[in-house]
Amino acid sequence: MIGVQQLHELLAIDSNIQHSKSAVVGIDEVLNDGIYISGVRQLALQAKKAFGEEDTMRKSMEMAAETVREKASAVEARLYSGSVRNPKELEDIQAELVYLRQSQSDQEEELLSIMELSEESKMKMLRLEGQLHEAEIERQEKHRRLIEEKASLQSSLEVLDKQRDELASKIKLEYLGVYDRLRAKGQSHPVVKIERGLCLGCRVALPTQVINMARKSESLIQCPSCSRILYAT
Repeated sequence: MIGVQQLHELLAIDSNIQHSKSAVVGIDEVLNDGIYISGVRQLALQAKKAFGEEDTMRKSMEMAAETVREKASAVEARLYSGSVRNPKELEDIQAELVYLRQSQSDQEEELLSIMELSEESKMKMLRLEGQLHEAEIERQEKHRRLIEEKASLQSSLEVLDKQRDELASKIKLEYLGVYDRLRAKGQSHPVVKIERGLCLGCRVALPTQVINMARKSESLIQCPSCSRILYAT
């Protein structure tokens, strides 16, 4: 019974080791996962590029509109200056002024549209940059907590490994061999209790003789159905 009890204690340690190792793997996966941050960063960069292109276009159109305004003002001043008296020339100047004023109106309308579009792009860029900043701060804090948790788990694993080695050294090699073979076959719980005459591993009713042997024998008793090591309390 002592050997089986030790195997049951060993299983508890191994379960804790497995749980801690799985937790470390999970933490590493989270630490290495930068998909969300990369996605937000890419969107922010695209928005910044779009705003830059539209802002450059806006400035170019503002310069062009200002040039047309200045030219129209100069033509208008000449038209009403009284310096031109030739009717045909006055007619040509009038036509040019009409054309320039129409061009000015068209450019100002187009400029207004690009200014609105540029403002929308700017707001989108600022919103995404804000999201990126918040996500990076949140990620840094999350990583800090996870790194601390990982360090704690690794420290616990060192203690558990020492406990396992110490306990395993006290168990018969024959028992350890059976235990390790069961675990190697995928038995996550190679040592199970007997409860109400049932093997808690496969839930099959055990013969009375097997139950009595598990309770009294110093040998290793296994379930006839699933081969798990039986532990009777």
